[in-house]
Amino acid sequence: TETKKQSTRIDPEQVPRPVGQPEAIKEEGGKVYETNKYHVPPAATAVCTIIDRGSASCEFIRSTVNQVPAFPSTANTAHVPMAVICQPFAELTSYEADIPCVDLGEPGPFRCNRCKAYVNPFFSWHNHGKEATCNFCNQRLEVPQEYMVGLDDKGQRRDKDERPELSRGTVDYIAPTDYSDAPPVVPATIFVIEATQRSLQCGLLPQVMWTLRSLLGFMEQPSSKIGILLFDHALHFFAFYPGLDCARQITVSDTEDPFAPCGADALLVDAEDPAYRNQIDTLLDELPGLLCAEGLAEQAAGCAALKAATELVGSRGGGHVVMFHASLPNSGIGALRHRDDIKLAAEPEGGGLFNVQQPTFIEEIGNDCLARGVAVSVFCAPATGIYIDMATLSRIPRRTGGEICFYPGFDPSRDGERLHYDLSRTVVQSSVYSVMFKLRVSKGLAVDSMHATWDPEVIDPSTFAVSRMSVDATVDFSLVHGERIEGQKNAYMQVACLYTSKKRQKTDPCAHAAAACDLIVEQCLPIHRD
Repeated sequence: TETKKQSTRIDPEQVPRPVGQPEAIKEEGGKVYETNKYHVPPAATAVCTIIDRGSASCEFIRSTVNQVPAFPSTANTAHVPMAVICQPFAELTSYEADIPCVDLGEPGPFRCNRCKAYVNPFFSWHNHGKEATCNFCNQRLEVPQEYMVGLDDKGQRRDKDERPELSRGTVDYIAPTDYSDAPPVVPATIFVIEATQRSLQCGLLPQVMWTLRSLLGFMEQPSSKIGILLFDHALHFFAFYPGLDCARQITVSDTEDPFAPCGADALLVDAEDPAYRNQIDTLLDELPGLLCAEGLAEQAAGCAALKAATELVGSRGGGHVVMFHASLPNSGIGALRHRDDIKLAAEPEGGGLFNVQQPTFIEEIGNDCLARGVAVSVFCAPATGIYIDMATLSRIPRRTGGEICFYPGFDPSRDGERLHYDLSRTVVQSSVYSVMFKLRVSKGLAVDSMHATWDPEVIDPSTFAVSRMSVDATVDFSLVHGERIEGQKNAYMQVACLYTSKKRQKTDPCAHAAAACDLIVEQCLPIHRD
């Protein structure tokens, strides 16, 4: 009999495709997933609760593959990119446990002396707890005396359940003093607002003042240090001193060599301190009316204000500069020229319209911000028909991890609510500063490249530095095979993020006003073999 040939057609029912309808939510918090029991994580859009059982939650780190190919040939044949997407400061739901905070004092966390990986639930222990084996490079380590504990009959440390770093995939360390060059300080925020005639006419200035007034009650200590700087053809600082009824205005007319007229202690104050709160409230309530009475200029020394603000915040150890523009910064140092020419747009690559103006000036400020831990966010709200150079003004926020918000044809009745929400989220959401980020992968894998929505200071494909990361900040790393993965059941990835925290929950047993912290996120993936 003739054997029927096997069909070579692809069965459409076997082709993987996105799930059409999400599962119904049957209880508050959604379905519960334990990280040691699922191989396929829930969809990124799913409503669920993740319980950390040793491998990090997929909310913090998610892989494009659920099994890592053991051989490079398999990965090349499949043409499926291997990558990990990291959102290390993602917001947790009220049903999920807080990230545990560990303070081991000056000795710091136990680490591999070869690859520098941090101790984690996948370390193996030997010789009655006196030695350990790193799960990343297989190096045999001697356990420090102060960290030594005996083993149980399964070869596990007896204190595994009591130590978060041995039982959880994500843990926060209070970093020892030798991890940073200077003691950490609470990052401050300064609002730099254009106070020109156009800013008042388009409604940007009153909208920003009203939004800031409403935000004061949501800025919890110790992250409530703020300052206010207005600019037109000059810079207008506001100094706050205890015992005064209103803030003292100090005008700096030199916009070619701008500077802060007094110390950061007077220009950046705690908005929740009763000694200053009434002064700040009065200033925000009365400023728009006072500016109308004085008459406003048309020149905007925005780049001079940026330089003065970044130097002021940098002088005290870092923080956040939030810029508001309604027109092109056209005077003072770093002044930009109008180049909105439709003829240039028709030329190759836009005729230079997307190139940064004043590149030397912008580069110097960007480098200074990265060195001092200063982030810059920009809110541009020009009226209809008003040109503003977003290619230049967005350059420093892209380098420092700040936010970029653009409202063309700004109309308070239409865009005021959106600006209010964007500014509220930028200021109130949890952010960390002076960030040093490192991804480690286990033996056999290597980091090929890094991609982010900003342009950080890349040290190598697996390491970068940036001034600020918010809860929304996401970065992904492309992985490749460095060699065949022999004799391993799992592949490991570990994110180490050194940062300065400005805000800690009051329930945190390691509460600090400001702390240099080390966030560790660890994930384990099974290896697929042909």
